[in-house]
Amino acid sequence: NARGSGAVRAQRGSEKKQLIVRDGCLSFAESNLQEDHLARILVKLNLLPQAKLANIASLMMEGKPSDQALREATTLSAAEIDQGAREQALQILASLLGWEAAEIRSYGPGSIPKRELHLGIPLPELLILSARRAVSQRTIPRSLKELGGNLAPAPEFASALLAIPLDSGEALAYSYVQQPVAVKDVLPSLSATGVRPDELIQRLLLLGYLRRQDS
Repeated sequence: NARGSGAVRAQRGSEKKQLIVRDGCLSFAESNLQEDHLARILVKLNLLPQAKLANIASLMMEGKPSDQALREATTLSAAEIDQGAREQALQILASLLGWEAAEIRSYGPGSIPKRELHLGIPLPELLILSARRAVSQRTIPRSLKELGGNLAPAPEFASALLAIPLDSGEALAYSYVQQPVAVKDVLPSLSATGVRPDELIQRLLLLGYLRRQDS
């Protein structure tokens, strides 16, 4: 449901991450990994002094969510907290796109925790931004890191993918694969896009626009 609400939770071993969705838009993302915590991301963005982390952690141990702890322990504006939360969401979903296997469960609206934080990022926008991030950081499945063989369109997903806002380079790459074609024949045609041709193809493979086909 493109306008649905609920939670998507992914677990791989001891790693846990979740996306909270309201009316088809991302409210926020969470993770139990230290590097994904909102306060640490704000430190990385130079919006929060590292000395504040202990106070924020103390408030969170009392049961307060991260955004509330930040409001109480710092003078950060709502816009600055949202900036950190947006970066957090991109970081979390980009990492999830690289997981080879995970236990994924979906829950309904009743599972949404009460939080003031609501980013309102449309899911199609979040997906393409996260795919670009995952490819540029090389946090993608091993099977996509080395391109070769043939590509083919994935027509079973075509209607659902139309909502994802591709940029001109991605759209051009997709236009060259409307029937099975060798990767080596597509890459030279994408050299003038300003983006590495292999990265354009990897984005489309990661999103499901394209699929690998045995030679």
